[in-house]
Amino acid sequence: MEAEGGAGPGSGSASPPTRFTRTGAAFEDKAKKGDAVIIPTEVAKAAEEARKADSGFMLRLTWVRGPRVPTPWDDLISTLAAERDVSVYCDNSAFSDNAPPELWEVLLQEPGRLVVTPRVWAELREYLARRQTHPVRIAIGREDTAIRIHNEPESGAPGKRAFDYYTGLLAARRNALEFARVEFRREQGRDPGPQEQVDLQTKVQKYFGARGLLLAKKAPGMMTDEALVYLAAENAVTTGKQTIVLTRDADVEEQFLKLLWLIDTHYRGLLLADRYRETPDAFTSRPTPAKAQNEPGWPFEEAHLIERSADMRDILPRRFHPVGIACIYADVYYSQLNFMAETEMGRLLRIKDETGGLSTDCLQGRNIHASLSPVPTGGTRDCAAVVRDKRLPVGKDGATVALLDIMQALSPVETFSDFETG
Repeated sequence: MEAEGGAGPGSGSASPPTRFTRTGAAFEDKAKKGDAVIIPTEVAKAAEEARKADSGFMLRLTWVRGPRVPTPWDDLISTLAAERDVSVYCDNSAFSDNAPPELWEVLLQEPGRLVVTPRVWAELREYLARRQTHPVRIAIGREDTAIRIHNEPESGAPGKRAFDYYTGLLAARRNALEFARVEFRREQGRDPGPQEQVDLQTKVQKYFGARGLLLAKKAPGMMTDEALVYLAAENAVTTGKQTIVLTRDADVEEQFLKLLWLIDTHYRGLLLADRYRETPDAFTSRPTPAKAQNEPGWPFEEAHLIERSADMRDILPRRFHPVGIACIYADVYYSQLNFMAETEMGRLLRIKDETGGLSTDCLQGRNIHASLSPVPTGGTRDCAAVVRDKRLPVGKDGATVALLDIMQALSPVETFSDFETG
């Protein structure tokens, strides 16, 4: 079996898990509910052999999550110091007075290692202005090449519609309560009262889960978190450079998980579309439930449901280039999420950009969804569909998001291909 890559710094050294962050606990919750996708036995055995030689080995398109433990600053700093050619995207929350000075030394030790996004920089200026001796402030003053600004694509430039598409989906998670209020006003002709506000929160938690409710209770703000995690993921899959998001904000970790699940799912949709275009007769069709089509929330103008394998590993390209991307939460406590991406995902981002939001450009304007959850499909398990979506505009450059995209961004529908604890 071809080696698939390392899991990122610190992935193989953590102790057995006892507690997890709210995002890390999502893996355990999914496993208990039977939502984990089982890795084929022969693949799992090969992975175990690979781990004997490299404790940080990960299967492609799988996750490793670590437990919530007191932050091991010395280990983290020494691990980062040993890494080469890595991009570390720092959230503004990472710039804490509690962070050891040695952290900034290792983040400034090679060109382009410390990456700041424009929205993070806008929030960081005031903090650094009050700290004349901060190592990053000094490095900026001397125009140190270790610091890189990863700018967002400008209007009309390549990449802008893909940026709007994914950040718009993530931002929708912060608007779930407002969506519920709008629906209440439409039905009742008035604003909800105090108890009705509480009832709306209960409704949001019922449909979108505790993780969704926590985000929905936060103001959208400048969409700093959404832009940060997207630009970090884009960096990884378009450059092949190991990428780390460093934060002290649990919302960043949560948006990181959702974004990578969306990209992974859309990538598999792209690969399904390639296979479907070549051999459409090889796919077994599934009847579309008539009752579901008549529901107000049915997200398609038309849909052709098709069966696919549970893990969809059979459609992955034989040749690929793995790249690790991690989200490290480091404050008083520490946790880490690793995802083994691949640079072939960069093709998905290009197609999203060129089409304004579709996962394929080979089905004559139709889209494809590798997963239809939470839409009822009448079967015993999830399936895929070639569709014409009901879509909504996002941003000002022509991107649109499918109604199903929004439903999946809001809902705790993730299934993961592997459950491992680092």
